[in-house]
Amino acid sequence: MDDLCSWEEFERLVEDRVGVSADEQEERSAARDVVSDAGRLHTHLSALKAGPSLVSFFCRVIEVKKAERFERQEGGYGFVSRVLCGDETGEVVLTLWDEKAFAAGEISEGEILEVVGRFRRKGAVDVADLRKPEKPPGITLRKNGMKTFSPVSLDCVILAFAGEGFFQAPGGKESRYIRLITGDLSGEAEIMFWNNESAKAFMGGDFVRISGIYERPSSGPKRSYTADEKCQITSVPVEEEKIIHEFSSRISGIREDWWGSIQVSIDDPGRVRDFVTRKGAASHVRNLHVSDDTGTAVLVIWGEQACLPFVKGDKIEIFFAEAREGSRRPGFNEIPSSPEIHAGYGSFVSLNENGGEPVRIKGIITPRSGGCYSVDGRDCCYLLKELKDGMLPCSEVLVWGILYDSGRIEVSWFEICGKDIDLMKSGLDEVKKRCGC
Repeated sequence: MDDLCSWEEFERLVEDRVGVSADEQEERSAARDVVSDAGRLHTHLSALKAGPSLVSFFCRVIEVKKAERFERQEGGYGFVSRVLCGDETGEVVLTLWDEKAFAAGEISEGEILEVVGRFRRKGAVDVADLRKPEKPPGITLRKNGMKTFSPVSLDCVILAFAGEGFFQAPGGKESRYIRLITGDLSGEAEIMFWNNESAKAFMGGDFVRISGIYERPSSGPKRSYTADEKCQITSVPVEEEKIIHEFSSRISGIREDWWGSIQVSIDDPGRVRDFVTRKGAASHVRNLHVSDDTGTAVLVIWGEQACLPFVKGDKIEIFFAEAREGSRRPGFNEIPSSPEIHAGYGSFVSLNENGGEPVRIKGIITPRSGGCYSVDGRDCCYLLKELKDGMLPCSEVLVWGILYDSGRIEVSWFEICGKDIDLMKSGLDEVKKRCGC
């Protein structure tokens, strides 16, 4: 608190709450309230978040990286050290800069630290001050939490390719990423490949060994890894294919504290609704009714994935979802609602397609309800799994791709056949408005 107010000010705030004649217990309670109001109450790592004030917490040291020298972009040099710490709710990397970096040499694995720092992002805090408490609290580490800064290897089965693209850092450097979801006996994991396209040589269902990946600190059950250019991915020999992965969750077992991945069937695909986020960005949400062999549930999908071309009967896999309290119907508040499954921006929804044969189709790109699109030929009509960049609604296209039993096409390549491209572009906004897209 000394960076927020003087000791005299702190005493005055406490006195304002209880008066001058309070006993010791009342003073302690009032002091705790003052600290809590200032956002400085010690918290678990899972509760760390950005705010106007610094954060404070106790943690146990897992691994220490000694001070290293680095060159600053503006010239000169500095020092940095990192300390991996954890508690029963998650892990965090403490970063100590310049003169503070040398304090890492006095920290040992297993010690308890009291930390005050600035929250940078999930799993990362810049240290403002730290100390070893005289009477440290008991802190246990998570069994499946991050254990080291060093690279690790993972034997797993590829469950899904969850997207790829480019990311531009604040300094202007652009990096390419591929998001991979894998499974093993411990459950599912997310691996982000940066400037490394070796994963493209494999397919969903392949058993692989991924070497040289770095685990990321987390404050939840989700396991995440980062793979750089040096990471290698190889096939696991047939005799070593002992990697077993099963979706352990069922709808009947979902409670409000549930988090994980699950396979379900769609009973009612619902419709896409548009909304504006608190940051002013346009987004989408969709409520679906789903089921498995143990029961039924409401699935709420947020973001761009809500616009996937779902149809009744689809088999889907939802990765890294969570349960939330179900919404209550007007007039039925006395009836307990079942938890809903929510797939947010960190989740991934995978459509399981059966069959699949190469096709070549010529037709018109037609907007459909729910934010979907189809290609309408002279004697056929198929839903597109996604609208590729450059595809314009109401344009005539020649499409090459894979046609699945569901009647959806996964586009591999396309050509626009229409001649008046400028006219189609100018009418795009009007088409979207008219079709409710």
